[in-house]
Amino acid sequence: MDFHDGRGPEELLSLRSALNEKELELIELREQHVQLVARSQEARTNWEAALASKDRAISQLEEALEARQRAIETLVASNNTEQLVEQLEERDGQCWV
Repeated sequence: MDFHDGRGPEELLSLRSALNEKELELIELREQHVQLVARSQEARTNWEAALASKDRAISQLEEALEARQRAIETLVASNNTEQLVEQLEERDGQCWV
């Protein structure tokens, strides 16, 4: 830098100091960015795990509901069979069991 352009050594030191401060701020911002990226990745991983857990819970509930429906259908069929046997026994006067 030419000292004949109206800038003295003090101004040059001041500009270099300001530049150093900006470089430090840039380093801090880069570190914050890296931390933010890491936290974002961790949050995404946690979200994906929660989503998978929710999907498993839904599947288990659906399976339980299907099992309950089958049990109800079996019970209804069994009751219908018992009623039919009773009706036949009443009609024929004999034991079918």
